[in-house]
Amino acid sequence: MKKTIMTLLITLSVSIATSQVKMGGSLERTEPKKEIVKAPPYENHQNFVKFNDYYGYSYSEEETPTEKEFYSRYNDLTIFYPNYTNNYREKSVIIFKYESSIIPIKREYINERYFKIEKIDERFDNTSFFDKVDEKDRNYLDTEILLTLKDTINGETIYIAESRISFVPLPFYETLSDFFTRSSLIATQDFGASKLPITKTNGTLYIDKGTEWQGRFSLLRGRDLNLFPEDELTNEDQDLKYMAILGNGNDTIVMNITESNSGRWRFFEVLNPKHLQEKENQEMKANEKEELDKFVKKYGQNYGNLVYNKKATIGMTKEMCQDIYGITLNKKSYTDAKGEIEIWDYTGVLKLYFTNGKLSEIIKY
Repeated sequence: MKKTIMTLLITLSVSIATSQVKMGGSLERTEPKKEIVKAPPYENHQNFVKFNDYYGYSYSEEETPTEKEFYSRYNDLTIFYPNYTNNYREKSVIIFKYESSIIPIKREYINERYFKIEKIDERFDNTSFFDKVDEKDRNYLDTEILLTLKDTINGETIYIAESRISFVPLPFYETLSDFFTRSSLIATQDFGASKLPITKTNGTLYIDKGTEWQGRFSLLRGRDLNLFPEDELTNEDQDLKYMAILGNGNDTIVMNITESNSGRWRFFEVLNPKHLQEKENQEMKANEKEELDKFVKKYGQNYGNLVYNKKATIGMTKEMCQDIYGITLNKKSYTDAKGEIEIWDYTGVLKLYFTNGKLSEIIKY
């Protein structure tokens, strides 16, 4: 019996000691592992954008990926470098190879070549290469991204840090080309566009809402659109523009796809693919019919049509008028020989007079 009791005491002691160890361990605070917010995947219809341009300058760190994670969305993206002169933005770009030391190379070396993005470092000055390049080449580029690229044919690795992205993302280019091959476009509002051929005077064509346009996508140089080119080829002359060249049988216009046109509008704010526009029109008509049916059911055919079309008429109820004009808090009432009079004042627009609950007079300002 004593032996059994002793065994139980020993077992109980071990159990308590074990539980104390576990409890003691729970007092040690461990920092929760911070999960990295994944960047949205790159889509074929997207151009290349920098982190701050994508998320803006005021963003929530809790809901936003790190810059490193964001730039990983471009890994394996195929890009193309068009033909530029060696002095194109040469003070804001560094192009080099690395073979035990930095080997600077000129722009012509990468012209007309396809690369895959292997990695993007969010700050050039945080890489091991920064202190190895000539000091004059570091000016203005310390905080720029560094692209690690691999030639798609021979596998050669090239490094590029530049303040203004000068390559073309191949999926973006192909998506745009395919889009314009397959799509007609409908003007969603009246607007003005540059007409071709571009001239120094009377260069704007006014587009009517609802007109249909067809055309193609083209990469144009800044000089192609410059009415007053200088003799010397400038950086702006060489800048690439993603342009749409559109016609409707009578006229031809040219519009920038990725930037605002003369600072007034953006391409897809004023032009919509025809099939999408037709779908939107069908949905709009369905919504309009649903809204009309609602008022007809509520007020009958005559008044329902009037309320839907926002046309008030003598004899309507207060509820009908509220559905037409909305709510106003500027109300007053009194009683005279005609009965109960109520006045609704929509400041600066109109006044509604109700006699015994029915609309009796409309006064417009």
